[in-house]
Amino acid sequence: MSYVKHIILIGGIIVLMHPVVVCAQGSTTQQGIRFIHPNSTTNAISLVPPSSITSYTLTLPGTQGAASSYLMNDGSGNLSWQTLSSSTALSGITAATATNSINSSNFGQTWAWNTLAGTSALTLSSTSTAAASNAQTLLNISLSGANATATQTTYGMQVANTHTGTSSTNIAGYFTASGGTNNYGLIVASGNVGIGTTTPNALLDVKGNVLLTNGGTASELRLYEPSASGSNYTGFKAQAQTADVTYTLPAADGTSGYALTTNGSGTLSWAAVANSSTAWMRAGNSSTTPGTDFVGTTDAQDLMFKVNNTERFTLKQSTGFLHLNQTNQNTMMGYQVANASPSGGANTGIGYQSLYNLTTGASNVALGFVAMSQNQTGSHNTALGTVALNANTGSYNVGIGSWSGYWMTGSNNTVIGYLAGYNHTNGNWNIFIGDSTTIPASTTGSNLLNIGNSIYGTNISTASPKIGIATSSIASGATLDVRGHIALSNAGSASELRLYEPSASGSNYTAFKAQAQTADVTYTLPAADGTSGYVLTTNGSGTLTWSAISASTALSGITAATGTNSINSSNYGQTWQWNTLAGTSALTLSSTSTAAASNAQTLLNIALSGANATASQITYGMQVANTHTGSGTNIAGYFSASGGTNNYALVVPSGYVGIGTATPSKPLDVIGNLSNSNILSVTNQSNSGYSSVDFMNDVGALSSTFGFANSGTGGIFSGRAYMNSYNNDFVLTRNSSEYSIFIQGSSGNIGLGTNNPVTKLDVTGTTSLSNTGTASELRFYEPSGSGSNYTAFKAGTQSANVTYTLPTSVPTTNQYLESDASGNLSWKFSPQFIRKTADESLSSNTTLQDDDELQFSVGANETWEIIADLDVYGASGAIKVAITISSGTLHVYTFQEGNGTEQGEWLTSSGTANTNAITVVDAKTIVNFKGLIITGGTGGTVKIRWAQNSSSGTTTVKANSYMVVKRWQ
Repeated sequence: MSYVKHIILIGGIIVLMHPVVVCAQGSTTQQGIRFIHPNSTTNAISLVPPSSITSYTLTLPGTQGAASSYLMNDGSGNLSWQTLSSSTALSGITAATATNSINSSNFGQTWAWNTLAGTSALTLSSTSTAAASNAQTLLNISLSGANATATQTTYGMQVANTHTGTSSTNIAGYFTASGGTNNYGLIVASGNVGIGTTTPNALLDVKGNVLLTNGGTASELRLYEPSASGSNYTGFKAQAQTADVTYTLPAADGTSGYALTTNGSGTLSWAAVANSSTAWMRAGNSSTTPGTDFVGTTDAQDLMFKVNNTERFTLKQSTGFLHLNQTNQNTMMGYQVANASPSGGANTGIGYQSLYNLTTGASNVALGFVAMSQNQTGSHNTALGTVALNANTGSYNVGIGSWSGYWMTGSNNTVIGYLAGYNHTNGNWNIFIGDSTTIPASTTGSNLLNIGNSIYGTNISTASPKIGIATSSIASGATLDVRGHIALSNAGSASELRLYEPSASGSNYTAFKAQAQTADVTYTLPAADGTSGYVLTTNGSGTLTWSAISASTALSGITAATGTNSINSSNYGQTWQWNTLAGTSALTLSSTSTAAASNAQTLLNIALSGANATASQITYGMQVANTHTGSGTNIAGYFSASGGTNNYALVVPSGYVGIGTATPSKPLDVIGNLSNSNILSVTNQSNSGYSSVDFMNDVGALSSTFGFANSGTGGIFSGRAYMNSYNNDFVLTRNSSEYSIFIQGSSGNIGLGTNNPVTKLDVTGTTSLSNTGTASELRFYEPSGSGSNYTAFKAGTQSANVTYTLPTSVPTTNQYLESDASGNLSWKFSPQFIRKTADESLSSNTTLQDDDELQFSVGANETWEIIADLDVYGASGAIKVAITISSGTLHVYTFQEGNGTEQGEWLTSSGTANTNAITVVDAKTIVNFKGLIITGGTGGTVKIRWAQNSSSGTTTVKANSYMVVKRWQ
């Protein structure tokens, strides 16, 4: 029987959210939990209780144990992960007696000496005579294999010395070799060496300064010739100096024949060696050949010309531009440019007599023959082109093009194009763009516009500009005056002519736009305003006239439509009545046409949209009411669909449907006085097949179903109801007497094979967790308040079924599960490891005392094995050892390493020390002993006791002395 509140199936894994109880109910064979092998349908591991058992509970650890760990019981069913330890203290290792190799696999070792002072932590030494084969090596470090990634970095050895101290010295590596004919302090047989860098790019790559100190004679930096040529070298060394000298080399290789020269501060550069035959002489040169002899550079450097040691102009190597440096940041180039020596600054003049008369004007740019030549005081002007802005006297003008703005003397004008604004002698804020553009009617006006002699404007720099297209005489009151047609071309959708409401009222507009047409259409407006109430009518050719609205037409007088049209009745509701109707339909809409392929054919399309006036408003797309009195049948809506492959009488694609309620809150909401009523009837009139209510997922695929199969049905549902509920319980049944799944309505308990589940999941029979490619797991989750972690059991790959049979009793403290060859589990005791963490000493004291740490607890009538190892220091007083127990007998044997004697049954009486003193040899010894402890009728604490054998000096039992104890019975 099994009890579960929730079962979650994830990828073939059953996740149990509450405690599970599994028992064999009504079965003569033992039942349990089976773990099915991932790739087998038959092989499994089973957890099976013994045939006779006293109930107990095991609480699993909260984490997964480490490799090789085991489960240990504390006596109350609480399990924890423990590791068997058989380690030996580093100080207890003796000298090797044979050559051996240790493969530590992936287990890295860390040795720490965190209290080290005044000595070496690890010393490797040898005084043996070296072998003749040159193979003697004291420490050989070899690292090989394949790197995991292309960018991985591995280290054969890392040495770091990071001691702090303001004036101390830290040395990471100290190497010395002496005594031989050839002594090499350090050899790097292969690989680059980096100093100050972790990515050396040469055999020796130094990031920082290299210091060659002297030793009586100056040190040298020697560069040897190729080995095939000999053993000669070129050396660099310093001579006696009065101060330090640093030479900074040039940034690039010099030209052939150039020599290194210094600037007097150690900065070296490449320079040509001057001589009378090739240098340019101050008095001139003769016999020169153009193209061969030249003034300039042969490298990528600027050529600078100075006067009075001040830069005047420079030819830039990167761009070829000529950079001029003149007074007041002016740049001038050309004959008689700025001939009046201007005092204004930031001017640029290029071209014959450009800015010729400039005096105080500033920030002008003139480029071209006599460009802006008459300007004297005007500033911030730009003239580009021959004679551009020639007569300019104003400021902030722009003239681009030959003879552009030739006579212009005003300010803030822009003229672009050949002869643009040529004869406009005065005026401000004008714009002329195009060949020979100007205003014929005015040569002195302001705020004028001419673009290409096609677009004209006035008042262009004011709040009420006027623009004319194809006319310079703009009609009075017009902002835009167009002579000719206006075309609003389309771009995917039709363009619109928009007439906006007054700006004070908002930003809404009324627009005119065309729909798709087969030909051009022109509407000709009437010559006068129409009479009030008249409407515009067309004569069929686009000529519009004002006409009165015609009288109404009888409904029976309406003829068939001759085109598609739309009627907007605004707020005028229409009511059609047939109050004497009898024996016929009041309004019939019919069509026998073939449906369009686009699925758009609809006989009656009712669409209501817009915004509700209030939050509680109710709107209706359609209301149908049939309230005939009498004993007949009233049908408010009758829907029928037939003749197609799929026939749907009614489709509600969105919105809730209410039956018995005007405010449905579910997709289908049925409300009414339904006591003892059948809400939904499904009748299968065939004696075979099944009927069901199907539940679909978000893409319309069948997700779940509820229904039954008739008696004549074949297959899995034959003759049975496969899902039902009864008396508040949910039941899946195989037949009328067997319960496949039973969910108890009162408690939520689930029964598999039983209708009386007593736990959250109650299973009658064996429980199997089948596999789906990977092994299934039995998961036990931690309390929900602690998180969502779990402990799981699952089977590994097997060749046959395995069944584990649990013990019949509750374990005691420190027991763990152990299996025999048949899977029968029993509780076994685990050993305990007890280690001293600090030294403990006695001085001139022969009274036995309890060791501070080497103690453990025992119970009544128990049998224990003890193995102890005491690391003892102190030669004078020696040591004696005893063991105390609460009651019982001792059988302890020993082998004492201190004097090499083996003493038989060494301790046999609780609390009594052996009469033979244990001598401490060479100031230290190891005392080993082992044996049995059999307790009597009471439990207690087993303690190791020790004292000096004679009162002399100090005897110390060192830290890391230990004992291993294990209970056997």
